[in-house]
Amino acid sequence: MYLQSFVYGVLFGIPFCLAVGPVFFFLIQAGVNKGIKFALAIAFGVILADTVLINLTYFFVERINLFILNNYSAIQIGVSIILLVLGLTSILKKNHDCNRSSFLSNNGPFLFFINGFILDVLNPSNIFVWIGVNSEIIVYNKIQHLLFYTSSLITIAFLMIGIAFLCRKIQPYINNQLLRRINISLGAIYIGFSFSLLLGGKYLHHLFL
Repeated sequence: MYLQSFVYGVLFGIPFCLAVGPVFFFLIQAGVNKGIKFALAIAFGVILADTVLINLTYFFVERINLFILNNYSAIQIGVSIILLVLGLTSILKKNHDCNRSSFLSNNGPFLFFINGFILDVLNPSNIFVWIGVNSEIIVYNKIQHLLFYTSSLITIAFLMIGIAFLCRKIQPYINNQLLRRINISLGAIYIGFSFSLLLGGKYLHHLFL
């Protein structure tokens, strides 16, 4: 049963990491524009955020449900604004600035770490997922919980770090024109996530009722 818990954690971590989301694209953009150090900063921010969410949803699931229910609009608007800023700065960046990141271009890796953490930990979808996981594996004992979550985090970490290194590999082959197209495309994706979060919030809100 313990090995099964570990394997289930790995199987959960793969689709969770590769699921299309704003942090995933932010990681790619940082890796392509700024390099491995900045992409890794985002990856570690996401890993820390997931660790926080796991512990919060494991120990305080009822309080989290109540908090989100009472503050969902503020969380929703806050994350939407962050994604909108990401999108607009990515699209409006001038061609001659494309060799730098389209967001927080003058800041170091630590701020990328913070933004990766914030985007992940405040993403309502991630909170829903971890609450749902806790509901599904409630029959596990403490060791099984530890194995499941540890293997999930390890899988997520390896995949995100792998993506960061992949971005480093393709970076020398990307010219300024292609980089501009990537920034515009990712900017549109960020804005799409922003509006979908606002428009879909009233439906997601009912999951907590």
